[in-house]
Amino acid sequence: MSASLQIALIAITVACNGALIGSLLFLKRRSLVADTVAHSVLLGFVLGFFITQSLNSPWLLLSASLSGLLCLAASEYFSSLAFVKIDAAQVLLLSFFFALALAAINLFGEKVHLDSDAVMLGELAFAPFQRISFSFFGLYAVSLPKALFIGLSVLFLNILFIALLYKQLVSVLFDTVFAVQAGLSPRVFQYALVFLATLTAISAFDAVGTLLALSFFAVPPATAFFFARSLKSLLILATLFAVFSSMAGYGLAALGDFSIAGSIGSAMGLLFVFTLLSSRILKKL
Repeated sequence: MSASLQIALIAITVACNGALIGSLLFLKRRSLVADTVAHSVLLGFVLGFFITQSLNSPWLLLSASLSGLLCLAASEYFSSLAFVKIDAAQVLLLSFFFALALAAINLFGEKVHLDSDAVMLGELAFAPFQRISFSFFGLYAVSLPKALFIGLSVLFLNILFIALLYKQLVSVLFDTVFAVQAGLSPRVFQYALVFLATLTAISAFDAVGTLLALSFFAVPPATAFFFARSLKSLLILATLFAVFSSMAGYGLAALGDFSIAGSIGSAMGLLFVFTLLSSRILKKL
């Protein structure tokens, strides 16, 4: 498998993860949750690295997850106060967590490959070099990029969650009163969605950086919303738009020797603008 194909597969996997979970957050009007998680998990990564002194330790995932969940829990607490709204609390806390993480990186991370540029933009071109090897009964060995393996694992969990609980998700997302009367707990689904959003953000963090991860959460669902008429169509269209943007952006980066993450983000933005203008024109016809 060539390096170009591996990079493309990693981008597609991250795109699918972000589009699926981002669509659910979009319908709940909680897209800022992705922003909060993507910014707050960095502090967990930094603290985990300072404790373990390794960028490959599995404890980094645990510390990052705890950091993201702590930020969301704190925002929920502050929003329970009468004078603070949930979105305002999330913006304040994600800014605080992210500023602490960047300050720690710039002050104490000079001698390691942990810098603010890599955090913001990532570097897909280097993703194939970090690999995980598997051996089946000692006869057949398989080596995959670490980002691809983690992304596929998270994608499996996301698809399994949506497939098994699709009817319940429709009730919780579109009619909370009916969901409660049917014996469902919207809060449990909310926590499950936040947990999956945290895993998705962490899986995308190392490969594509914060900015592109946030773009995958927000832009494809917003683009698909112009045409979708059901939850199923929203999920499918958002995934297709995310994959198309990834391929178009990667092709643009290869042709012009641009940043891969920047090119993919630009492709998503252009597709959204084109879709917005097209929908406006079609409504006038």
